Amino acid sequence: MIDSIHKTLEILKMNKTVGEGVSGASTLEEFTRTYGNVRDALLYAPLFVPQFLEIDGHVFLKDFGVKIEGGWAAVEEGVRQTKALSPTALKSYVDGFNWVEVPYLFDSRSGTDDEDECLAAWIMTAWRCRLRDEYPHRNFVVRVIGSDKTGSVVGVGFEEVSKDGL
Repeated sequence: MIDSIHKTLEILKMNKTVGEGVSGASTLEEFTRTYGNVRDALLYAPLFVPQFLEIDGHVFLKDFGVKIEGGWAAVEEGVRQTKALSPTALKSYVDGFNWVEVPYLFDSRSGTDDEDECLAAWIMTAWRCRLRDEYPHRNFVVRVIGSDKTGSVVGVGFEEVSKDGL
């Protein structure tokens, strides 16, 4: 997490300028106070503290994850169908909904790869805490997903790890 803090400060110092040079802000607190506002904080809060939906005992990222035609009713049917196939198929199906590609969370894709990776690290940490809070007796792995795995850009995702490793 310390690396994310330092990287965030570095990015903010490079990008937030006042007039000819970098502003006097030198800490995250100062940058937040100087450039942030309550409305922006409220806008981004659901990204860092997401809601989850449980279907047949499986946890899904409710608002930001992969969507399919037919909505949650179709996902519920998919859970039933893949459950009948195998535990591995079911896990793959569920995990396929629980990730995001960071730059595509926004219509404006003006961020750099470094900025996307830094934001991904913050989201990963927040989701890990949120899942621990919401499901204290279950085990989730939350990770940053490299562009080599997503096919294009950095992502963040989670999966539940059961006692039998699936």
